[in-house]
Amino acid sequence: MPDLSPDGGTIAFTIQHGPGSRIATIGVDGSGLRLLTPEGISAVWPRWSSDGRRLLFFRVRPHGNLILMVMDADGTGARPVPGPRTPDGQPPDLSPDGSTVLYTSRLRIQYDLATVPVAGGRSHRLTDSVLVFEGSGTWSPDGTRIAYERLVSGRHEIWLMNVDGTGARRLIALPSASAMGPE
Repeated sequence: MPDLSPDGGTIAFTIQHGPGSRIATIGVDGSGLRLLTPEGISAVWPRWSSDGRRLLFFRVRPHGNLILMVMDADGTGARPVPGPRTPDGQPPDLSPDGSTVLYTSRLRIQYDLATVPVAGGRSHRLTDSVLVFEGSGTWSPDGTRIAYERLVSGRHEIWLMNVDGTGARRLIALPSASAMGPE
C-alpha cells in the first residue's frame, strides 16, 4: 500500500527488488525513483511522518519476524523502534506529532492495537479481545482518536476510539462485505 507524503509531492512504497522487497520513493510526476533500504534486507509498509521528514516501516527477518523501523526520508539513519511486542504485518502508523507508533500486535491467535514511543519504551495495548481481529489502525489528523478495523465471526466492522483505548464505539458493521484499512 503506497503512502503519499504530507506535502503531496512524493509517494513511498514497497518494491520487489532482487531477493527481497525494498522501500522506495518516487515523485508524483514519475521522476526521481529512489531505493531507500539496502538490497538483501526485506522491508515493507512505509508510512510518512506528519512532517515528511521520516518514514516508518517493517523490516522482514528470515522466517517472517518483523522489526519496526524508522529512518530519515532520504533513507539514512535507519534504526529499530525499541519495544513493540510481536508486531503483525499490518501497516503501522505514526502519530501526528511523530512521537508514537500505532501498530497491530499479535499474540498467538489474538490481534490487538498497541502503541509504543518512537524513542523506545514499553508497548501499551489499546484493545484486548480474544478471537477477534482488531488492527489496521490510523490516527486522526489532530491525534485525539484512532480509527480501526475489527473482524469478529466473519463480520467486518469499522470502530473509533480515543488514543488511550477508551470510548471505543462501532461505526458500521458489514456482515457480507469487507471494511478494511480506515484512513
